[in-house]
Amino acid sequence: MEQEQQEQWDVVLDFTSDASLSEDLAFDVMERLGEYGAVTAFDIGGTKGSVVLGLNAPSVVEALVSARSAVEDAMPGMQLTVLSAQVFTQDEFDRMVHEPLYPPVVSNAEIARMAGVTRQRVGQLVRSKSFPKPVIMTEHAKLYAKSAVEAWLAGR
Repeated sequence: MEQEQQEQWDVVLDFTSDASLSEDLAFDVMERLGEYGAVTAFDIGGTKGSVVLGLNAPSVVEALVSARSAVEDAMPGMQLTVLSAQVFTQDEFDRMVHEPLYPPVVSNAEIARMAGVTRQRVGQLVRSKSFPKPVIMTEHAKLYAKSAVEAWLAGR
């Protein structure tokens, strides 16, 4: 009998628990799931959590079933309700984790170069009602989505 071809999967399980989640439990679960390279994210003191783990399985369905079973075994005595589950091939997961969380952003100085104006003029432009809202605000600067600024500049 031929053995089924195994593929590497990364599974993300989001769940609620019938009991409060703690920092100690998060570390215990990662340790218990060490063979899967597991990472946990728990709402400490709350009941929501996520676990990401990598495993080998012949199909996406078997990967999901195995992951759920492993997480439940790592949290004995707790009733878990899976809220969402995502299963990725290793290549898909690698691409996803290397994508930036934010879109490319630009500062006032970069907007000045894009628009061919001074930074002082950009200060006036960003105060107009039609200018895109900043997507990131730091102590020293506001950053704008580059694509929104480009579209705004094209339409003015």
